[in-house]
Amino acid sequence: MYVVIYNKKSLEIIAKPTITNLEEFKGSPSLFYPDWDAEKHTWNETEYQNPILENGKLRESTKEELYKAGKYSLSSNEIIENGKIKTVELSEFEYIDNNKIKINRDKKIENIKEKLNALKVQHSEKEFIFKEKYKQKNRELDKNNLGNITTMLLATKQTDFKNWKFKNLDDKDIYVDLTIQDMLLIAKMMQEQTTKAMMTETALKVKIETLSDEELKNFDSEKEFEKEWEK
Repeated sequence: MYVVIYNKKSLEIIAKPTITNLEEFKGSPSLFYPDWDAEKHTWNETEYQNPILENGKLRESTKEELYKAGKYSLSSNEIIENGKIKTVELSEFEYIDNNKIKINRDKKIENIKEKLNALKVQHSEKEFIFKEKYKQKNRELDKNNLGNITTMLLATKQTDFKNWKFKNLDDKDIYVDLTIQDMLLIAKMMQEQTTKAMMTETALKVKIETLSDEELKNFDSEKEFEKEWEK
């Protein structure tokens, strides 16, 4: 076995003499290390990477001590809080600058806009109730199909269309004969819902540009879309 001898002043390792046992080394260090000087040297069984001498005892330096000595750089998720190095959880939109957690506004706003766009599509395409008993979806497919049929009816001067597919309130398929007025009313309802979804998205896009960093950080896209939608 061996012990590690340090220079008390610089705390550099100056020797690692092999010893028979600790008791014999403690009783006569110079037998194992002839240059031993109790005024200049100290020893330990452990080889420290960044030793510090405190109250006559060696120990490893803490991260805080290394930081103060310029021997440790904070990680991207570390800050100094009350003199201690603290690891913080950062979102993909946050970063640390000058020991403060900040938000990348451009990146966060872009992310919110993507969510708002998805919510716009979701609300635009969701089912609405026609004549209090039929469920009608509002997908592009549905709007195009309705538009094509309405155009055909007007061009051929027909007044109704047979077997338009709805779902009833129990979510079962049902086929209903519609007049041209019914189809025009459905088209109007479709457009109103699409327009409302677009206006809701636009209003929130304008709003997020005015939010503080903290408000932006806590912005709940789904919750805010629902609030605006219900106005």
